[in-house]
Amino acid sequence: MNIPRHIAILLEDYVDGQLDAAGREQIASWFHASEENQSAFADWFLWQAELRELEQLRDLRQVFESASGASRETGPAAKAARPRRRPMPWLAVAATVAMAFFVWNVWQTNRDGERPGRRSRRGPRSVATASVAATLSRVANCVWTDDSQAHRVGDSLNVGEELAIESGLAQIYFESGARVVLSGPCRLRIDGPLTCKLIVGSVAADVPHEATGFTIRGANAEVIDLGTAFGFSVDAAGVSQVHVFEGEVVSRQLDARGEVVGESIRLVENQAVKFFPGQHEKALQLAADEARFIRKVPTLWQNDSISPLPRGDDLALWLRADHGVQVDAEDRVIAWQDLTLLGNKLSNDAFQPQVPLRPRLVRDAIGGRAALHFDGRRNFLSTPPMTTTDNQTIVVVFRNAPFSERRQHGGQLVNYNGTPSRYFGVVESPLSPGALQVGENVGSAVPEGSISAKAFFGDRKTGSYNVGHLRSKPFPAMQPLVVQYVYDREHNVSRLCINGNVVDEGKANGAVALTSRKIIGRHGVFEDWGFCGDISEVIIYNAALPLDDLRALSETLMSYYSIE
Repeated sequence: MNIPRHIAILLEDYVDGQLDAAGREQIASWFHASEENQSAFADWFLWQAELRELEQLRDLRQVFESASGASRETGPAAKAARPRRRPMPWLAVAATVAMAFFVWNVWQTNRDGERPGRRSRRGPRSVATASVAATLSRVANCVWTDDSQAHRVGDSLNVGEELAIESGLAQIYFESGARVVLSGPCRLRIDGPLTCKLIVGSVAADVPHEATGFTIRGANAEVIDLGTAFGFSVDAAGVSQVHVFEGEVVSRQLDARGEVVGESIRLVENQAVKFFPGQHEKALQLAADEARFIRKVPTLWQNDSISPLPRGDDLALWLRADHGVQVDAEDRVIAWQDLTLLGNKLSNDAFQPQVPLRPRLVRDAIGGRAALHFDGRRNFLSTPPMTTTDNQTIVVVFRNAPFSERRQHGGQLVNYNGTPSRYFGVVESPLSPGALQVGENVGSAVPEGSISAKAFFGDRKTGSYNVGHLRSKPFPAMQPLVVQYVYDREHNVSRLCINGNVVDEGKANGAVALTSRKIIGRHGVFEDWGFCGDISEVIIYNAALPLDDLRALSETLMSYYSIE
């Protein structure tokens, strides 16, 4: 890495938490001097991430070696080995996030103490803090133990926090993307986005590709995931069992100090192993019994008759206000459950645990159907971090409130809450990817009612850097609209469609694939960029839909909501 010695020393001070304001300014000056410096900075952060993950990497090397036959197989009917040598994307994600937060910190602490070009009242407020490792996403008949804090759906769970339930079910969504269902009685401690400890009880884990390496530890055993679904239990005597439903895991026995003892055991689908405390050579090989575990928490919409979409392939998020909305006593929305139908396999529910920030459910809104009403001031919902790709289609069915009721112009319908604003020179910089936004044209003088969409990559010293920034003509207040924003990086084209018509086209030459929260009804950072009006449906595809599919989808939604 081509980093001057004096900058390298300052960077080490930053790692140690000893970097002062003068040091931050020196790094910022060096960083902005050239693209080569920015590239070196990115390499340095990746290197730091690798060092911090060294223990996890050591474990995973053993995991991958075992997957290729280095360690013994178990199970009465072992299947043919299916080695999975997958990349470890969390390192790059960690580097990018850390780097972006550092640059944002530098920007926040410039000489006059205020962000260039922004009013101070637009001070950023994070949707989640750095200590948040997971979210309580769903519960069913959940009774918390007397010595445990009673959590609410949507609550953020910090590192070190314990959850203990006497009965019922609770689902945790980890920041890494792993989903774990607790079956009462159960006690579990959150140790990080990729780790937790099962103290006693039974859990079922569903781990997507991006969370490969997710680890659950018990009293005398641990299980390391290779992108799979499995069950793990620890009884009162400390006996641990690992059952694999899909894919592969590696399980290892631990001694009383938590150190690994014996060989790693690779388990594939339909295999299981049982560990006995203090008996390192007595691992019992079993056939997996999926019936011992509950893998899913019942949804609010499971008994509903749901009108389908014309396209289900590549569906990543489907929120429809007619189904799966959980409200409090005043009809304020606590959770909006993702419809995991068609091609949508991973639930990415949207939450708002804070009462003053909740939108209100209106049961007779657009076309007589339900919608969530956002006040344009504080209301918003947030999904947990979900993975989206370079090719995207965002669809929103909504209507603006009367302009006379709105506090200001500039509401955001959907915002991909990626890394904070960044400096850089070109789209293909080390600081990509960008974050998509759909809503009103923030920061410009277009008339109220105009719809805008763009990929935001950061701020140069001369202003914001956007790709595919598209705009519509103004529409009257209270007019229901079906808005579709397509970002097709593969073909370098972006499209904005409204009620089935293409209203603007542009480029799509920057990377936007990232794992981030999706914010509904507000900007992910700036509180005063809130939407005022009703939103009935939000759909995200991990694909750039062609025009024929866009028209068919628009016709279906316009018919469903009686939009002319």
